[in-house]
Amino acid sequence: MKRLMILGALMIVGYLLTSCEPSKRTEDGAEQGGVNTDMALENSDEKKDADFVVNTMEASYAEIEIAKLALERSADEQVKSLAKKLEDDHNAIIGELRTYADEKGIVVPIAETDQQRKELNQLAGKDARNFDQELCEVLMDNHKEAVNEFEQKLDKTEDPELKNWISKTLPTLKSHVEMLKAHDEKEKEG
Repeated sequence: MKRLMILGALMIVGYLLTSCEPSKRTEDGAEQGGVNTDMALENSDEKKDADFVVNTMEASYAEIEIAKLALERSADEQVKSLAKKLEDDHNAIIGELRTYADEKGIVVPIAETDQQRKELNQLAGKDARNFDQELCEVLMDNHKEAVNEFEQKLDKTEDPELKNWISKTLPTLKSHVEMLKAHDEKEKEG
């Protein structure tokens, strides 16, 4: 009888250990985002929507860190103004997505990815002469990629809430691209 109880307990523990997915953590201990294991995804489209949310939040965290770096290091007032706008807009994006993610049971990240952190550190290491140019190039590349991803997701998602949010947020990202282009043109003229 005692053996059966021990065997039963071991089976339950084994089941629990194999059915629970451990949290993924970055090197600094931050939890990585993803789909909550308690959330039953009906199809792969919901998984793709969740991945989009997580990726967008990670990218927004990275943009905020780049903006903070620009506010600290840039000597150009236009770059600082742009950085402040980016910081504010991406903080709003994170707040809105966090609300959406909570409603959908999506575990969200609390920081940028390790790769994004590495790229940020490389940017921070640029000398003062090239800093603004490198910064604007990174921001331009990031925002063009984000606009492309948002447009693709807008066409593919079946979730009306996400579709509405993307439609509302896409003009903000496009305005960031336009501001960066205007700054680039000014620099080329000057």
